[in-house]
Amino acid sequence: LFQSMDQGFCVLEMIFDETNRPVDYRFLEINPVFEKQTGLKDATGKTARELVPELEPHWFERYGRVALTGKAERFVERSDTMGRWFEVYAYKSGGTESKNVAVLFTDITEQKEKDQHIRESEERFRALADESPMFVFIIDPNPLAPVAYWNKTWLQYTGQTVNEALGRAWDGIIHPDDIAVVMEYYGPAFEKRQPYLIPSVRVKRYDGQYRWHAFKGNPRYLPNGEFNGYVGVGFDVHEQRLAEEHVPLLFYAPNLITPQKRTETVSQIDVLPTIAGMLQMPYTNSTLGRDVLDTAKKENAAFIIYHAPGWIGVVNDDYFYRKNIRIKKDELVPVRNGLPVLTQTQTDSVKDKMSTLTSALYETARWMLVNNK
Repeated sequence: LFQSMDQGFCVLEMIFDETNRPVDYRFLEINPVFEKQTGLKDATGKTARELVPELEPHWFERYGRVALTGKAERFVERSDTMGRWFEVYAYKSGGTESKNVAVLFTDITEQKEKDQHIRESEERFRALADESPMFVFIIDPNPLAPVAYWNKTWLQYTGQTVNEALGRAWDGIIHPDDIAVVMEYYGPAFEKRQPYLIPSVRVKRYDGQYRWHAFKGNPRYLPNGEFNGYVGVGFDVHEQRLAEEHVPLLFYAPNLITPQKRTETVSQIDVLPTIAGMLQMPYTNSTLGRDVLDTAKKENAAFIIYHAPGWIGVVNDDYFYRKNIRIKKDELVPVRNGLPVLTQTQTDSVKDKMSTLTSALYETARWMLVNNK
């Protein structure tokens, strides 16, 4: 067994000075692998200082402690003088009066250098990633997609700290309705160890606003070929996504306005009221004000511009509301029978809501007229 071991092995006789401080050791026994693991030749009978005059004192201190206390020690240590890393298990050899120590060890220099190379590579990657205008992330090899790293761009965008952003903290940043979208793309890709592309999900900014982003991930592998999760990027596609949902604004009314084609992004429902406003004509749009996400609610609101100076208003399924933007005056009138009689507080509440909607529609159209030139 002694001759066939893969690990280096030796028995040391510790040498102490007059104050019982370990200052050297002599090699009493070595196995055949010893020379390969240490690079030391013909070591039997020689002391460490004879073979390696500049050997670091911590080796004597560790082995001396084992000899004096009888307690075994397991450790990883580097000898700069020898240029090697060792994984060591040292234990007392012989009786209580013995000052001998048996040592099992392995030269792990190659693995340590690989680990150091990986660390340096990771540091270079993170330094470059922090300079990127895109989100950069690393995902652990886990089907739940816990994130092990986000770059500074993500942290600045979300307002998270490094620790706050780790793991599945992105659950609170991705819009709740889009989390399933993320997993719809990530899950199958993870199972097959394939790249993935998430076309667009909403990502919450530090101020609570959402912007559309796309995410692309690629499998990550260790030097031994073992799958190690994903590395990827996220990039803003907000304007592109909005452009897909909106249309260019085209003005063409012969003899009334000069034909214009505008490339600004505007909502489709803004087109007709904008044109009507440019022509100073009353306009009713039955699509304005409907909550298309709430199928149980079929309420409409129409925006009305009067020829009378200063009057604007809206009408919904229950009430007609108008106000004058030049003088402080407004009116609320029921438009169908059977509505309950409102108290003054209730009337003020309805007026307030409809006034806000009226102003919002008016100011939006006015802004478009002023800026779409």
